[in-house]
Amino acid sequence: MYIEIENAEKNFLQNGEKFTAFTDVSLSVNKGEFICLLGPSGCGKSTLLNAIAGFSPITSGSIKIDGKEIKEPSVDNVMIFQNYGLFPWRTVQKNVELGLESKKIPKEERRKIADKYIELVGLENFKTDCTIIYCAALCFF
Repeated sequence: MYIEIENAEKNFLQNGEKFTAFTDVSLSVNKGEFICLLGPSGCGKSTLLNAIAGFSPITSGSIKIDGKEIKEPSVDNVMIFQNYGLFPWRTVQKNVELGLESKKIPKEERRKIADKYIELVGLENFKTDCTIIYCAALCFF
């Protein structure tokens, strides 16, 4: 498994009381597999994504990517927020390539990798658009 979550739980202290954002979450994702987290507002989707990206450690359980336990953010695992992490002046293609640029991946290789993921989510007809309203993604390269 590429992403492995086992019995993950995340608690917060809210007004002096324990608040559980999610509990007993287990999930396995193969490398290259595309998944979607669905649920009502406030059910813990974003909290789980933040934990997978290393921004917010879980209270118990484990989250591993490529066999490494996630304890903090890493340039190897990038979470792109729909509203805060995409640059509206960049095309869809260039926004997808951004994390690869930071890893100094050559331009042609970046383009090929970005094309693969843009096609995976059905945005190939929009890759030259600068209006970024299409998606939010959690990308692991």
